[in-house]
Amino acid sequence: AKIEAAEARVAETEAALADPELFSRRGHEVPQRTREADEAKRALDAVMARWEELEAKKAAWRKQQEEH
Repeated sequence: AKIEAAEARVAETEAALADPELFSRRGHEVPQRTREADEAKRALDAVMARWEELEAKKAAWRKQQEEH
């Protein structure tokens, strides 16, 4: 659920940056929107790293169980 939420946030922030009106009519918002997109990407990277860490632990645990 956390990964999906983080992915959705990235998509949302990228869509906001892709809006042509952002640059043509609301240019003053660009720096904030860019920061939001960067933060969303970092948050996604963090939850993905945690997921990979947990998957590695699970695989190690399973391997240990198979050996016993």
